[in-house]
Amino acid sequence: REGEDLHCQIPITIVEAGRTVADAQVYPTPYRPALGGTLKFRRLPALSLVRLYTIAGELVRETAADANGFAEWNGKNEDGTVVAPAVYYHVIQPPTGGRSVGKFEVMK
Repeated sequence: REGEDLHCQIPITIVEAGRTVADAQVYPTPYRPALGGTLKFRRLPALSLVRLYTIAGELVRETAADANGFAEWNGKNEDGTVVAPAVYYHVIQPPTGGRSVGKFEVMK
């Protein structure tokens, strides 16, 4: 049909958040803060709490996922100091309960 707008407007919803902590992805690993960028946590259940710990169990930093299941960490502790190269743990706790524990390496 001449002159008729054939574009269709259908709303699309993209859901990035994971349903469970099993869907979580953490990258890049190893993480190198000196190269810039952040350690990314994606496909987390929305609003999950993410805690980062040293191998000795000391809390390094705490952050939370947004409504899209995304969180990131800049390689610094709560005092704003870049952490030392080592192996660290992440603990992901969704608001619905449960938790997931994993590890990642920070390199120079």
